[in-house]
Amino acid sequence: MDAQGKRTLKIGITVGLSLGAIVGLVGCADQATEDESGGTLAALESENGLSMNGLSMNGLSMNGLSMNGLSMNGLSMNGLSMNGLSSANGLSSANGLMTTDGGRQIVKYMVKCALPQGQSFSKQDQYGNWYTYQGAIGVAPAALGSGTCDLDCQESLSACLMAHVNNSGLHVAIWLDGPDSAIGWGANSSYPYMEGTYFGNLIQGGQSAFNGLGWTGDYCTGPLMGAGEAAGRLGPPIGPASTVFNPIYGSQGGLSVPCAGYCSGGTSDGPATCSDSNYNQLHLYNGNVVHGGQTGGSWKHPITVWRNFEATQMYKICNKTNANECLGVVGGSTAAGAKVEIRSYSGAAGQTWQLLQVSSNPPTYKFINVTSGMAMDVSSAQVVQNPYTGASSQQIPMNYISGDPGRAYLASASNTNAHFQPANGTLSDGTLVQNTGTTADVAKWSFTSVGLAPTGTVTDVAQYNFEGSSQGWTVNAAPAVSVTNSDTVAFAGTQALAVSTNGAAGTAWVMVASPSTPAGKTVTFNIYVPSGAPVSSVQPYVQQSGNWTWTGNWQSSSAIHFGGWTTLTVTVPSNATALSSLGVQFTTSSTWTGTVYVDSVSW
Repeated sequence: MDAQGKRTLKIGITVGLSLGAIVGLVGCADQATEDESGGTLAALESENGLSMNGLSMNGLSMNGLSMNGLSMNGLSMNGLSMNGLSSANGLSSANGLMTTDGGRQIVKYMVKCALPQGQSFSKQDQYGNWYTYQGAIGVAPAALGSGTCDLDCQESLSACLMAHVNNSGLHVAIWLDGPDSAIGWGANSSYPYMEGTYFGNLIQGGQSAFNGLGWTGDYCTGPLMGAGEAAGRLGPPIGPASTVFNPIYGSQGGLSVPCAGYCSGGTSDGPATCSDSNYNQLHLYNGNVVHGGQTGGSWKHPITVWRNFEATQMYKICNKTNANECLGVVGGSTAAGAKVEIRSYSGAAGQTWQLLQVSSNPPTYKFINVTSGMAMDVSSAQVVQNPYTGASSQQIPMNYISGDPGRAYLASASNTNAHFQPANGTLSDGTLVQNTGTTADVAKWSFTSVGLAPTGTVTDVAQYNFEGSSQGWTVNAAPAVSVTNSDTVAFAGTQALAVSTNGAAGTAWVMVASPSTPAGKTVTFNIYVPSGAPVSSVQPYVQQSGNWTWTGNWQSSSAIHFGGWTTLTVTVPSNATALSSLGVQFTTSSTWTGTVYVDSVSW
């Protein structure tokens, strides 16, 4: 389903109220100070995940303070009554969550999930200090009111909390879909892969079949990328070994079984219900309490998470047949034309890669070696590295394998049937990698984040890379007022084009005159719009000389990754005359002073 047209609010995350999906950022180290009041908190929350040191029998173990997390009886035993946190017997100030940093972090995310943007919740700790937390999503407002948070409310809040868990401390951007009106349905090409679906009840008391706990956090994975590892999300240390995150439908090859066959309804963006036939939990159905397995005894408030590879992280790419044999450049070379091999992963030079999206249909990436800054390429039948030029041999459509979750074939866009594999299928250190076309297991690869990539790793060889200058780009319409190259953010290399705006709502242009782009070429633009910016649409474009024919790719705010990079393309018509200009339009919906960025414009 297309998310264009959904109404959005900017609060560091993109929030689709009733009409679409939600983008949230999870995983960066918690930056909140003791003064957690006012609008500052909302901006920090958008950059922080529900970060923890592992999920244990004591639940959400916050920074090692497991006593501040979920107890054996869930949140209900941590100074929290689900009669509404604002009620007299709601969230306690004297004990439980409000008494420690770790517990208050859980409260932050409860408020973020429960209340809509523009609402807040204030509470004192045991010393009388006040904390104010900002809402953002709004799936369970009753949880923070003075009424009762019933089973449906508890399920909605629990699913949202689980969707925001990240144990790695690394930034992971997510897009949420679900049947609750506060989230809704809608796709975003910047988040092409379904990670998984989360559901359960972290609040309900009593005993259950799962680890003897009266509460459970369940999940199942998406059919493709979702079953692969994501640092701190699914996969170690959270995957099937978790004692709280429960792969309810079992495991397959050490990973959770995908959701298909167990979850149903909804749209292609995610399911509306998930089965609870095995765990006998309590649910509401037509106003009555029913057990799992009975009519209506299913999870009715699942949240489905979509994500992408993180541009700021580096990955190891390892073989299915021998998961320790991973792709790397021979000898960690930084030379153009150096060959790619497999070797036991040790984190040595040449063994890590950045996976950067260059187009969206199908999702296509350039694989940049962290050591050399060069792109994976194909020369004859040999996989090599070369400076990135945008050639089709350097663009890799991600061909995830149905029925083999978490793994994909790799092949260049110039020959998508020639899959990369160790020569002759030999799985030993030093075997060179070739594109031979096989579909055997030795041609199947998994992708695991191993940490943040060093700043400035990627050498930007795009035609417009803004390294050292603005390369002739100018602004020609308010509210844009100036451009300069800047090292504040960069998609590749170390600098990008900073476009400063200052004025009333309107459509600003940033462009370069008389580019040398040939007819028929697809131009790739990378655009950074900061969180909270009132940018309602963007449109990369090309315009021909003489006849002034305009070709653009208009995208609403629902397609923009606020606080991150959005990759968009536009194709020059095959019969085009020389171009008069190419550039990007930004439309703002209100008066705003701020900066957007353009980087790595290539064809």
